Amino acid sequence: FLDRLADLFSRMLDDSPGGAATERLLVRAEELGASLSAARAGRLRVSIARTRYRDAAQVVEAIRAGIEGDAQRAAKTLSEQAALLLAIAERADKRATEIDRRLERADGVSRDLLVQTMNDERGVAGQARYLAAWSLLYRGAVARSPADLQQAERLFIDMLGGRDGALTPREVSEDLRSDESFASAVLGRALVKARTGGFAESARWLALLETRDTFPAVRDNIVGWRMVAALDALAFKDARAAFAALVGRD
Repeated sequence: FLDRLADLFSRMLDDSPGGAATERLLVRAEELGASLSAARAGRLRVSIARTRYRDAAQVVEAIRAGIEGDAQRAAKTLSEQAALLLAIAERADKRATEIDRRLERADGVSRDLLVQTMNDERGVAGQARYLAAWSLLYRGAVARSPADLQQAERLFIDMLGGRDGALTPREVSEDLRSDESFASAVLGRALVKARTGGFAESARWLALLETRDTFPAVRDNIVGWRMVAALDALAFKDARAAFAALVGRD
């Protein structure tokens, strides 16, 4: 029953519009998390962190657009969520490793259940690191923190298959760009590069997402993200060109 209730809370949080009702839902979800098994609690806590990240990121986007917002509060929220998500990922990885060791002694249905649980744990770890990277990216932007941007970049590189913190555009899998999280990680690296390496470097990463097989929701918004990257890099001529390309679109 608690597992089904956790799934329901996760769906409700993902669909929540924000505001006071969402805050009450978050409080109840956190209370429920204390009663769940480690694996199920991890998934629910990722949903909770995703909701808080989403609200804070919207504040940062509004500030970027010239709308007043509480930048200090958004930065604090993003910092807290990034730390929480990285801790969730570390615990999930540890549980997955422990399960992997037990597989040698299991067989039949027991082995199949362990494999499923191990994959679930790795999925939680992957989702948590993905959200932590975006939380750090937004915090780096609103707090003007190079350290947060560098940490976000390292996480994005790991997600994209880089080794020892290094990755070039030509090394990025084209087939995997059809996956939403993978494509979004490429986008995240591009936005980090806009602030740390300039617009020309950012544009090299954005160009990877213009292929037909890229996840549609990411590919179709590249023109808008190109304008964002140009503005972040203070490349105003490129930003005006991207803006002109957006004219007439919804």
